[in-house]
Amino acid sequence: MLGLILGLMLVNGSLPNAYSVADPSSGVTPLMLFGFIPIVGYQGSILPAFVAGVLGSRLEKKLRKTVPAVFDFMITPFLVLLIMLVLSLLVIGPLLHALENVLLVIVESALALPLGLGGLVVGFFWSIITLTGVHHIFNMLEISLLSSTGFNPFNAILCMCGFSSAGVCLAISLKAKKKEIRAIGPSATASALLGIGEPALFGVILRYGLKPFLLSCSINGVAGMIAMLLGMKGTGNGITTIPGMLLYIYSPTQILMYIVLAAAVFATAFSLTWMFAVPPEVMEADAPKGAKKAEPAPVSAPFPEELGSVAKGVFVPMEELPDQTFAQGVLGTCCGVTPEEGRVYAPMDGTVSQLAETCHAVGIEAEGVELLIHVGVDTVEMKGDGFKSHVREGQAVKKGDLLLTVDLEKVKAAGHPSTIVVVVTNSEDLASVEAAASGAVRPGDPLMKLKA
Repeated sequence: MLGLILGLMLVNGSLPNAYSVADPSSGVTPLMLFGFIPIVGYQGSILPAFVAGVLGSRLEKKLRKTVPAVFDFMITPFLVLLIMLVLSLLVIGPLLHALENVLLVIVESALALPLGLGGLVVGFFWSIITLTGVHHIFNMLEISLLSSTGFNPFNAILCMCGFSSAGVCLAISLKAKKKEIRAIGPSATASALLGIGEPALFGVILRYGLKPFLLSCSINGVAGMIAMLLGMKGTGNGITTIPGMLLYIYSPTQILMYIVLAAAVFATAFSLTWMFAVPPEVMEADAPKGAKKAEPAPVSAPFPEELGSVAKGVFVPMEELPDQTFAQGVLGTCCGVTPEEGRVYAPMDGTVSQLAETCHAVGIEAEGVELLIHVGVDTVEMKGDGFKSHVREGQAVKKGDLLLTVDLEKVKAAGHPSTIVVVVTNSEDLASVEAAASGAVRPGDPLMKLKA
């Protein structure tokens, strides 16, 4: 939610529109802070919001550990948004805008390379540039070319990239067995043929891997090189693919070259994708409705009056846990074990209700009791490295069953505390939840006492 709000702030209508600022003829200029820091809206960019989101998430985690729990809900979101908005407008945005200008100079230099090499370089990297959202800065280059020569060779490269994306997208959507891809693919192809390539790029081509994308980039490069060698050049900017033909009707030779090359690029992209680059994931048909037999719901385990230790190690009371969220009981009454071995066991009979993709946390439910077993602090940042699950969601487990194995050395090397936290997340619904251990514990030893 904070990321969405921050993104909306960066495209606020009171900020000069990035599209207009990139067009010298619009007369729109950025706001200048202190006379040298340009401030614009980022309606056409992805990088500023992406970088702000990554840094903002790290700032939020730090604040969650620092701000007292009673003020956390009010203070942390406010500080994250305030700090990241200021950084985005005054530091991140301007730095990335400077990067855009450097990229503009590089592309201008590339276009001057002999033997069509400029078209090869620009064509290959164009889809990658589009991914970042900084491609709107090239309006300046196209307008500069038009004002100095009356023609725009850059447009021919972009048009061929659009036909390439359309061919790749259509091949994937026609060969796919997944209903969703077959449904959105044709419309995304039509959109690409009309000059709007993002639906094809993000919705189909990049969805299941890089192979179709890299194939498209390679075709783009070759097509761009051929366009430069043929001397193709439009008489305007802002439109591509099929509408882009209007920029080449000034010359029979130009329009003929445009149509032939566009058809060749589209056909090549379609054929090569069909034969070599359709992701295997889209070839898996959706399971028919009713084909899977409904499994009976597992029988709920009886209420456990005692929870066993989840590992061999040293007992840690709640107030001494190395994370304020747990230590203050925000998620429920809890305690922990600092493990000596990297094996985590079930503290009660029950059903696995949830299992983190990174295998650093597992939930277990029994009659009237909901548990969360969290291995280490901030170990989600390890993205599963060093963690292995021995259970699956929905599986019934017995007290003492092995749930997870953990490489404690990797956790230590990553700079995270290894304490295993056991949280009774619905402790407010119980009459009492009390610690029942101290000092050294072994798997299964009494850890907590519960009363319904």
